[in-house]
Amino acid sequence: QTDTSGAIVYDFGAGNSETATSLWLKNVSSAGANAFVFAGSNDDSSYDTLVTDNGPADDTRTEYSFSNSTAYRYYRLTWTTSHSGGFTRIYEIEIRG
Repeated sequence: QTDTSGAIVYDFGAGNSETATSLWLKNVSSAGANAFVFAGSNDDSSYDTLVTDNGPADDTRTEYSFSNSTAYRYYRLTWTTSHSGGFTRIYEIEIRG
C-alpha cells in the first residue's frame, strides 16, 4: 500500500506561541510532498491557512513566505500528493518568524 498524503504538527507547548512568516521545506529527492497546506492554530482543532503551494520536485531547500501577524501554538503541514506518486519523504521543515 502506498500513502501519498499526510500531516506533521508542531506544538510549541502550553503557554508558548510564535508568529511565523515563512516555511522552509526540503524534500527527499523526487519522493517529497507536492500539494501542501501550511496552517496555524491555538487549539489544534481549528486551523488558519497561511500558505498553499507545491513542494519542490527535488531536494532543493525552498522558502515559502506569507503574511501573518498572529502567534500560534500549533503549526501543521498537510500534503495531499507526493511527487513520487507513492510514499512521501520530507527531509527538513523550518518555521521562521
